[in-house]
Amino acid sequence: MVSSTTAEFVLSIALCAAFGVPQPGEVCLQARAETTAPSPGFKLLQRRRSFSLEFTFRGVTKTIAIPRQWLVPAREEAEEDSDAFVSSFSYSPEVQSFAIGDGRIGLHISSYAVQVGGSAQATAGRDVFLIFDPKTLELHEGGIRHGITKGRVRDRGCFVAKSERYLIGDIDRDGLTDVGVLAEELQCIEKSDGFLEGPFYKESPVIWYVLRANGWNLDAHYDGQAPAQTRKLALIGMVNGPLDPPACTNGYSPECDRSQWPREIYSVTARGVTAHFGGRKPPQGRPLQSGVSGLWFTFEGNPGNYGFASMTKEPGDVHLTFPAWNLHIFSPDGAYVLLLQDEYGPYHIIATSRLKQYLNSTAKPDYVVPHTAPAVGPHTYSNGHWVSANSIEFTASCCGSSQTQTYTLPAK
Repeated sequence: MVSSTTAEFVLSIALCAAFGVPQPGEVCLQARAETTAPSPGFKLLQRRRSFSLEFTFRGVTKTIAIPRQWLVPAREEAEEDSDAFVSSFSYSPEVQSFAIGDGRIGLHISSYAVQVGGSAQATAGRDVFLIFDPKTLELHEGGIRHGITKGRVRDRGCFVAKSERYLIGDIDRDGLTDVGVLAEELQCIEKSDGFLEGPFYKESPVIWYVLRANGWNLDAHYDGQAPAQTRKLALIGMVNGPLDPPACTNGYSPECDRSQWPREIYSVTARGVTAHFGGRKPPQGRPLQSGVSGLWFTFEGNPGNYGFASMTKEPGDVHLTFPAWNLHIFSPDGAYVLLLQDEYGPYHIIATSRLKQYLNSTAKPDYVVPHTAPAVGPHTYSNGHWVSANSIEFTASCCGSSQTQTYTLPAK
């Protein structure tokens, strides 16, 4: 539903023309692409529980009331945890504006708060888009509403963070400005032993909200695409995004180069279950698994991440090294998954249909290989992989020698 509120003043000239930008047409479109910084012509005011938009035109300052529901939805305000580290509704007075191309103006309003002191180092913020029509003297709710759009918190030594950045461009080539959303996050994966692995960086393909009437609507047809001309909107009320401080100061890359941050580097799916291997891509010529530092699973229809940890050892005793793995852990028919528990074994073979319960420690493996410890010396195990739908092959090493062993699942 599109909502609107009428301005308390009358303008005799459309804003685009008042700023010396012709409209409509390509020249105005080019100008709007360059207008990406917070605009001194607009300012967000807050008095107690009320919001208004202040606008200066030819030396005269006027205000437009903004419904509180647009910036602080009652349900989301009630749902915000009473013991949250910071409020996500601390809006900056700065307002970012950009021409839409038909005389109307897009407005970007943002909130962001940083915890003062404390080990959580938490932040939280929101982004709201409005449309101002200087001819009809109306404000419209823009339609892009993602709740908390940016923030971070430190949990058990691992930073969880997310951020949205916004692009403006004409993705559907209708002469009007559309808004693209780039989402990125740092994920901390909770493993079955209660410890966290990560963080791992994740960037999602751009999605586009296409202008229709008085609001922007999500159009999946343009996912991952880029228009001929696009600009990224500047940050409001912050110097760096919420991902930058934890990722750039914790040894990920001295230059804060996102391409060097740990992330998912391989995934494989079977029967609605996806295995995600996270880490850093190794140099060319080295096996991919040599860069893996964590493994987690996702299940179709379930947004949660289920991290893997050894089920046979206490966390401090585990010698789990992914370079010893073969990353093709699902059987050819997808019915089973093969998981090495420790450098010294054993392998667990689990039915894919029971994997979620296994990762939650409510189900045991279907098969353990080897079932008993070798009689001579500790063996290390590597390169376990499926050779058929019911047989695995792996390398067992001890005392200066190695041998390939095969295990076949019992016939049912």
